[in-house]
Amino acid sequence: MKTIRSVLANDCPCIAECPTFSNRAHPLIPTTLSVMRLIDTRTLELQWFNDDAMPEYAILSHTWGPEEITYQEMIWINRARALTTRTRDSTASFNSQDDQTALIFAAIELMIRGSSASSLGSSAEEDLMHRAGYNKIVHAAREARMLGFGYIWCDVCCIDKSSSAELQEAINSMYRWYRDAAVCIVYLEDVKRPDRGNNDSASAIARAAFQTCRWVKRGWTLQELIAPAICRFYFQDWTLMGEKVEYLNELYEATGIPVYVLEERRSVSEVSVAERMSWAAGRESTRLEDTAYSLLGIFDIHMPLLYGEGEKAFLRLQEEILKTTDDYSLFAWCASSTLKSTYRGLLARSPSEFQNCRAIEREDVVSTFPIGSTPIGLRVQLEFLPNAEDKSRVLAMIRASNSMNQRLAIYLKCLDGNMQYARVDAGTLVPIDD
Repeated sequence: MKTIRSVLANDCPCIAECPTFSNRAHPLIPTTLSVMRLIDTRTLELQWFNDDAMPEYAILSHTWGPEEITYQEMIWINRARALTTRTRDSTASFNSQDDQTALIFAAIELMIRGSSASSLGSSAEEDLMHRAGYNKIVHAAREARMLGFGYIWCDVCCIDKSSSAELQEAINSMYRWYRDAAVCIVYLEDVKRPDRGNNDSASAIARAAFQTCRWVKRGWTLQELIAPAICRFYFQDWTLMGEKVEYLNELYEATGIPVYVLEERRSVSEVSVAERMSWAAGRESTRLEDTAYSLLGIFDIHMPLLYGEGEKAFLRLQEEILKTTDDYSLFAWCASSTLKSTYRGLLARSPSEFQNCRAIEREDVVSTFPIGSTPIGLRVQLEFLPNAEDKSRVLAMIRASNSMNQRLAIYLKCLDGNMQYARVDAGTLVPIDD
């Protein structure tokens, strides 16, 4: 067995046109976000808080629907309600500059909207407040208030998505926000509460819910399940189903996330990269780029968002992961195609190619040769086993093992007769007995 330095071509040539970024050097990505917008659970007003003065807060996890309330719409509702209240009370006095400013802004917005917004108490405000999305915010705030929390964070209206800078900072901070929340309120919108005559056990009810609900299948909800210490699950009618700690086995069956991770007996960072990727296999995102962006917190990665880059987002994520770890289990993916002649690079195209990696463990080997990016692929040091049947092919050890403690290898084919290789037979992981 010998060690060879090799340059492997990426199967997506245009990746060379997509710059890589260092989270230490990029000025747009903070290590922590200094402020956070929360909803007052009593008044439903939005408020900013600095990190050093952050109150305890609840956080909402849910799946998006067609009638969600945006940040701008939430501001409009609050201003319209405030102006309505003050107008009805002719004796109201404005005791602060903030009161006067809020009134002026609301009045200006009313004038700008004109007839489309009608007048105070108009159909514009009423239509917004009758949306299913607003009703969800109201119920989530009520639950948080009943649990003793004065504030709650909801992604739909606590992020100004019209600001690309704010959206980028929020997505890079989201795992931390869910981790730091006192409680995560999980709303299962498509799970009805069982009828009174239903004799199924709580475990059976939860198992059926997690196996079928949309929440388990979405990309963003992966970190929303893992990061918070406490998750409370609610049925469609907002009655409590139970807490995460009560349904660890049922959640494992539905998500593949081990119980020791769900109950925080083992840090997420201690789990191999391949296994963490397997948790995202089969999950869906509305935008292709979110398949990658929703995993930033799972791998403790900060990187700029480039909506419109498509599959390049997942390639960039993997490149960033390789900058922070020598866990080569990232190369343990398997392609769904069985064509042996297809040339691939070392990086996967999507999390779905990790679907069979739940039992993959990394080897505790420290690399002395750092991985580097080149215009045509990756420069990496791997151990090679020769292939007697085809000298142009080799078996490359990827420093990972399966559940039977067999070391794993992939097939590489020499492209230029020298030091450039591509992965072939990418649907195969070869177990090696020492």
